[in-house]
Amino acid sequence: MSRRKRMLEQLNQEIRDHIEIETRDNIERGMSPQEAHYAALRKFGNVTRVREQTREMWSFVWLEQVLQDLRFGLRMLRKSPGFATVAVLTLALGIGANTAIFSLVTAVLLRPLPYRDSGRLVQVKERDIARGRDFDWVSFPNFRDGAEQNRVFEAMAAYKYNLLTLTGGDEPQQLLGCNVSASLFPLLRGQPILGRTFLPQEDPPGHDHEVLLSFNLWNRRFGADQKIIGKVIHFNGDPYTVVGVMPRDFSFPMTVPVTSLLPSREISFWVPLGMQLSQEQRGSNMLGVVARLKPGVTIGQARADMEEISQRLQQQYPVQDRGVGVRIAPLRDELVGDIRPALLVFLGAVTLVLLIACANVASLLIARSTIRQQEIALRAALGASRLRLLRQLLVESVLLALAGGALGLLFASAGISLLLYFAPDNVPRLAGASVDLPVFAYTFAVSLFTGIIFGLGPSLAASRADLTRSLKSEGAKLTASAKHSRLRSALVILELALSLALLIGAGLLVKSFVRLERVNPGFRPDHLLTAWIILPEKKYSHPQQVTAFYQQALNKIEALPSVESVGATENPPLSGLHSGGSFRIEGQPAQSDAEMPFAYRWAVSANFFRTMKTPLLGGREFTEGDSAGAPSAVVVNETAARLYWPGGNPIGKRVSFTPKDQKPYWFQIVGIASDVQQDSLDTPSKPTIYLSMLQSPASFVVIMIRTKTDPASLSSAVRGATSSVDHDQAVFMVRTMDQMYSDSVAQRRFSLVLLVAFAALALVLGTVGIYGVMAYVVAQRTHEIGIRVALGAQRQDVLRLILGQGFSLTLAGTALGIGGALLVTRFLSELLFEVSATDLATFAQVPLFLASVALLACYIPAWRAMRVDPMAALRYE
Repeated sequence: MSRRKRMLEQLNQEIRDHIEIETRDNIERGMSPQEAHYAALRKFGNVTRVREQTREMWSFVWLEQVLQDLRFGLRMLRKSPGFATVAVLTLALGIGANTAIFSLVTAVLLRPLPYRDSGRLVQVKERDIARGRDFDWVSFPNFRDGAEQNRVFEAMAAYKYNLLTLTGGDEPQQLLGCNVSASLFPLLRGQPILGRTFLPQEDPPGHDHEVLLSFNLWNRRFGADQKIIGKVIHFNGDPYTVVGVMPRDFSFPMTVPVTSLLPSREISFWVPLGMQLSQEQRGSNMLGVVARLKPGVTIGQARADMEEISQRLQQQYPVQDRGVGVRIAPLRDELVGDIRPALLVFLGAVTLVLLIACANVASLLIARSTIRQQEIALRAALGASRLRLLRQLLVESVLLALAGGALGLLFASAGISLLLYFAPDNVPRLAGASVDLPVFAYTFAVSLFTGIIFGLGPSLAASRADLTRSLKSEGAKLTASAKHSRLRSALVILELALSLALLIGAGLLVKSFVRLERVNPGFRPDHLLTAWIILPEKKYSHPQQVTAFYQQALNKIEALPSVESVGATENPPLSGLHSGGSFRIEGQPAQSDAEMPFAYRWAVSANFFRTMKTPLLGGREFTEGDSAGAPSAVVVNETAARLYWPGGNPIGKRVSFTPKDQKPYWFQIVGIASDVQQDSLDTPSKPTIYLSMLQSPASFVVIMIRTKTDPASLSSAVRGATSSVDHDQAVFMVRTMDQMYSDSVAQRRFSLVLLVAFAALALVLGTVGIYGVMAYVVAQRTHEIGIRVALGAQRQDVLRLILGQGFSLTLAGTALGIGGALLVTRFLSELLFEVSATDLATFAQVPLFLASVALLACYIPAWRAMRVDPMAALRYE
């Protein structure tokens, strides 16, 4: 026999013994046996209540009661499958959306970087104090000085991206890798699975022809050869000795700038930094720098120490380091800085969706509680305390929420796959999103909290049942009308307000995206193909060789059928790739370096502007005559002409790119081109100066091909034409400009689609909510409507009565929603383009739209009420 059964038997025996003793005493006082027994029972009291009160003092009773509540709750939900299905599906949508977005937030923002003790890793950058802007990179001499003089870092490491052509296979393959200092791998605690990492003596030029392979490159290209260590492979025709292979889960850098424009987001190899210390490099920012803080050192202490070093360097090198400061931030923050605001907005949006779902289910519970009032009143009359009733009702709510959470996990899993499919490539660490243990724990916590939130109000209202009225046959109906209508109305007002806040946010993003799409990029992206080429320095060491290759390649590509024109540039539009610096204007001396004008600067070929369909506002574009030996020519863009030659004509003026302390070499301005969006559509055009590629040849070039037919169909022909000039030269990123244009707005488009989807879901839930309330009102007032019609009320009067009540709820929800939207949309400001977070037109149009939808939802129950048969209504209970 179990312990519980023994204790119950002992309790029952004690009760019987007590009653028997009292009965014998009564018999001795002269009562009959039957009378003595009844007197003993009356004196003892309610045996069942005594038994229950005693059992409540036992330590395991609370668990037994909870199990009873669970079993009873499951039985009640099985008795109402329609209600349970609707409630669970509603909650699953809200919880599933929350789980999916939280998994993204966890993967991108919360999960530690995949390096040991990654919280102490920081990114070090230089900044232009005078112009108030950050550089992405650090000069090599400043990196060396900082590494030697700092007192706050265990180690500092430098890296720079490198595109090399791997030869020796069926065809050359362009790969993305990194030149890194030997200190990088110890700093990151990265250990190879084969071989070793780099040695400090392999950093300088002449000792830098070793290579570390990524796991994927080793596995894909070399068949996971266990004897790869010591073998020689060729990059750009140069031999490199393989010294190690890194593990599958090792990657650095974790994100690559302009990833959509590079052959891969994956770093395939690492080679030594190979840089010789030279003071001429001090003003050239070229390296990414990471560091590991010493134990106990804070970010603030590191900033103070590095600022002290930068001030010393400014004094020591007043020309190169003048006005150059330092910026230090946690490495994880630097990786996710651009996407953080959008993810937090998404998390806030799905939280509002979940609140709307909770309000919807709470409204369903209130409606259901009116049916159960007699049951609840009867249980209270039989001795159930209000606390026990409240607990029972809350257990049912939590059961619904947990079921919704379980189904929500399935929705979330599918949603994560969908989000990863449509997400832009440049969102860092997004691929790690999944339903793992932290996400599962979050879902469970949200489900539990949700069950309490939406169940508490209805449970409190239901547990206050009026026993006298509820036990009467009409009591349930009267009590439901009196007690629950205000709570349901309040919930609908809340749903409409939250829906409106989300709809206004989505409306602002839609308007912002439409304006972004209308931005003139400065060229025509249709029928335009791009092909990227990097010439190896060893093979093309002289400018004449570079020029000869590109002239031959351009001529062969232009001779292809369906090609209209061909041009080339160092940095294509919308790529985010740019280079530039200060320059001098003849006749306009600058007092200091900070006062010198600044412009982007790169070389383009003849016919580049004609190929891009970029209008010329004056002068001419480059021709084949702008070659080496001819007068040096440049073309400026519209922004440069407006800023640096205001009110004048820059054509014929001269500029120089030599430092102030050197004799100037002058370039004459021969044309003015319209502005071209270089970084992105939402970034203002920067002053830009174009040089002739024949006079300033570059090894890295993007060929732009204007076609008469579908540009993608010429990809193979372009590769073949280039290969015919140099068989070992790889061509990569052969893509249409339409694809690049689409990629440039991919992150904004992703944000727009997500927020519009959440707003649409909120609208559906809000509309269902007000429809349910009005249908409930009509059902409760059917008898009243029948009396009104019988007394002469017209159908229009009934319609006006019901729509009036719905309109009042809609008006209250709209007013509250506008106030909430004014608070919510402030967090959208970083995602908007040329649209205010309080845009008047959006705040006027969206509430009208929501009000129209809500009134349409009210009209259906009102139409049914208008068609009520008076005789049937008078008999309605």
